This record gives sequence, structure tokens and C-alpha cells, in this order.
Amino acid sequence: MKKLQFLKKYLMLCLCGLLFQNVLWAQVALQQHVVEQGETLYRISKKYGVTVDMLLQHNPGLTAESLSIGKTLQVPVAGGALPPVVATHKVKKNETMWSISQQYGVTLQELMAVNPEMQAPDYKMKRGSKVNIPKASAKVKTDSVIVEKKQPKEKKLAQTTLKVGVVMPFKCGQTEGDRCLEYYRGLLMAAEKVGAKDVRIEIYAHNEPAAKESVDSILQLMRPLHLDLLVGPVYPAHFAAFAAFAKQEDVKNMVPFSSKVSQVATNPYIYLVNSPDANKNVRVSNLFKKVFNGKETVVMLTGSKKNEESFSKALSQSLSKDGYTIKTLPLSFTNAELKGLLTVGKPAVLVPDASDFATYKDLMHRLDSFKTEFPGFQTAVLGYPEWQTYASDTLYNIYKANTYVFTNFYHNIYASETVQFEREYKRKFKMGLAGTYPRMELLGYDSGLCMMQGLLEHGKAFGEQKIDVPMLQSDILFEREGAAGGYTNKCLWFIHYKPNHTIEKFSEN
Repeated sequence: MKKLQFLKKYLMLCLCGLLFQNVLWAQVALQQHVVEQGETLYRISKKYGVTVDMLLQHNPGLTAESLSIGKTLQVPVAGGALPPVVATHKVKKNETMWSISQQYGVTLQELMAVNPEMQAPDYKMKRGSKVNIPKASAKVKTDSVIVEKKQPKEKKLAQTTLKVGVVMPFKCGQTEGDRCLEYYRGLLMAAEKVGAKDVRIEIYAHNEPAAKESVDSILQLMRPLHLDLLVGPVYPAHFAAFAAFAKQEDVKNMVPFSSKVSQVATNPYIYLVNSPDANKNVRVSNLFKKVFNGKETVVMLTGSKKNEESFSKALSQSLSKDGYTIKTLPLSFTNAELKGLLTVGKPAVLVPDASDFATYKDLMHRLDSFKTEFPGFQTAVLGYPEWQTYASDTLYNIYKANTYVFTNFYHNIYASETVQFEREYKRKFKMGLAGTYPRMELLGYDSGLCMMQGLLEHGKAFGEQKIDVPMLQSDILFEREGAAGGYTNKCLWFIHYKPNHTIEKFSEN
């Protein structure tokens, strides 16, 4: 088996998780920043990865005292000096920044670097205007990672080369930027994992601009690449642009985080890793009916938070239509009040209309008290995905309450595949997995593995086919949204924390 080969120039960047300082950041020497309320020179320097001295150097007269809201700063961006100007071009009819860059053999970023006005959000190319032409840099795919792998061929593939574009806000300087970075690292590991003979995968990573800014220039950069898969965006303001691009370019667009992408109803190129709430409600109801046979009393618990009220009402209506006995009780119930709704020998399932930690903790405490006083009653609780994050501090209670958590993510930390992934992740990136739920590294791995292996096996025809690859946290199973729509992930489990301190998992399939 031939060892995986990455572009040598970016091997160390990749291993350190800094691959995102690619051509988009390395070739533009300056960019503008408008000072917002509460910002300091130090905060701005950290946001862009520069020093305060560098800010002062590029903004003559600037001091900490003169910094004011609305002031425009010139921010140096990693990459050094501007490329030298070697010619001037007069814009002709129908020419664009892209066509001019191609005519002179330079990148779009190099062209924008020596023509700062092009970086303005409202910039429009005008016929007759003069454009500076920079000296072209060496022709290297500096914004890509190339993975090549050889191993015995197990099945006939529809294609053996994939081009993947990734657009996420890696450089936003917030928690979401860290999570996008974690997701991307997992996706890189998925690219290594796909098993086939003579497979070549090119991954082009770009930073997603702020929600209020346009993504047109990034999409324009990707157009000539003829991508097979486009991963992103994160900001809802960019969904429409990505959906239109995917349809125009015949490329599959996987949205990794948001479930609220309206274009999925009419655009067959959209793939949502997170299923919309309406789909979730139906699937939880179907799985509930599979796990519980209808002989149970369902107690809907109502409180003041009500952040899951729409879900609990939808579940109640669905179960009621199928003959389940439905009763209601305040979340602040006493032991006597709960006992009054139950029957000895008949199981009951309690469903709260809130998922927050305070509600969870209070409910666990009340059920502990109830089961201690009335051990003869059979009760269970249906809980929410985030309860997995609470369980580590309250394992005794969640087991004793006989809890079923519905979720589309769960991983066994002791499974050999997970242990091996964490070991390899730490070796490559010199750090362990972050403590988020779901774990972004595993989400990037699972979703990337599903899409890339699916495209290799089925090409453009990939859609609802089940991809037989071992996933670590989520079984990505896409389902078509109507005859003209895209695809949503239908993966759903009930994780059962049993009173004997064991865990079992139920799925629709």
C-alpha cells in the first residue's frame, strides 16, 4: 500500500491545524477593518493574527487613545509584501476580475492585492478603468491538500478523483471558528480513510467571510475547479448563494451544521447533515412507537422554560392518533401527584417540554425521590440530545431514571475504532479531541467519509445509497426531500441508559 502523500509545502501546516492560512490569507497584503464598539488594538490584532506594532506601522498616527468606533484601519495579513506591478491593463467591455487574472496568469488574490479598491464589497469593474497587473507567483496549488492512496481494489468505482471545496469561518476569532477548524481536521482524516485503488482527492479550503459580506468572489474562484463536493457555508446569509452555485455547477453542496436551509425543499444538490425539526419530530415519533408498544401511559410534563414545547406537542398528537394514553403533569410535580396518574403494572414514559440543564437536573432529582418512595411503579423518561452532555455529572440519576435520549450523535469512547481515531488525530495535530458535543472532529470525519466514499462509488448519482463504511459518531443516511428536493440526514437513535448501568441503542433501521 502506497503511503498517503500530501503536498510537501503544506504538510506541517496541515498537521498543526493551520492549513487555513492558505492563498486567501497569504497573498492579500492589506485589508480594511472598521472599528466596532468595545474593540481595542489588542483585540483587533488577535482577530487577524498580527501584532499591535504591525497595526501601528500600517496606520500612521494611530494610538490606543485615538482608536474610535467607525475608524477604518489597514490591517496587514500574513504573506509579506505586495507583489510588484509589471503592467497596467485597460478594462474592455464584458471583462471581469477573473478573466483579467487568467489573461495575465495571476491569481485573483494577487490582482486584488495590487488593486485595493477591488476589495470593497460594492466594487464593480468599469469599462476603460486602469488595472494594475502584478508579477505572477509560482504556479502552485497553495490552497489545496492532495491525498493519494493505493490499495487493492474491492469494488468498481464511478470515479477515482474528487475535488472538494470547503468554505467555513475558520478565521472569525470566535468559538465557531475553532469548531470549524476541528470539523475540517476530521474531514481531512476522512479523505485519508476512503478505501480504493488510485484515488486522488484535492481539498480546497477557503475562509468564509462575515455574514454581512458577499461570498461571490470565493465562489468565482471555485468555478473553474469543477468541484465534485462543496462543504459549507456556516452563515445562513450565504445559503442562497451556495445553493445557486451548486445547481449551476452541478456540484453537491453539503451543509454541515444548520438544519434550517429552506433551499433543500427545491434544490436536489443540497445535503443537510442535520435534519430539519419537522423531520426530527416525525422520526422520533416513529422510533418511539417502535421501542414502546403502545401499552404505556405517556405523561407530558409542562414547565416554564418550554424550549421544546413544539416538539412535545407534535409527539403528543402523533402518539394520541395511534391510541397511546396521554396525560399531562406540571414539571414541578410532587410524588403524590405523579403516583395519582400511574397504575401499578403499567409502564409510563415521561416527556418534558424543556431540555435545559436546570430542568433536567430538577427532573432527575424528583424522579430519584419518587422511585425511592414508590419503587413499585415502572417509569422511563424520554430526553433530548444535549442530555448526553449532562450525563457525565449525573450518571447515577440518569441510569436510575431509566432514561431514553433521542439523538443523531453518539460515540462509544471505548470502541476500538474511536480509540484508534483519537490516537491518530493526536499524532497528526498534536492535540486531543475538543470536549464539545457533538464532537466536531468526528462529525467532520463521518460526514466527509459518507460524501466522499459515496461520490467515489456512485459519482453524480449518489443520493440515498447506504455507504458501507464504519462511522464513529453518526450514521449519515441521506433521504430525499420530495421529488425535486435535496437530501437530509435521517440518522436517529434512542440511547437507553438502563437502571442496571448498561447502555443500549435503538434505531429506525
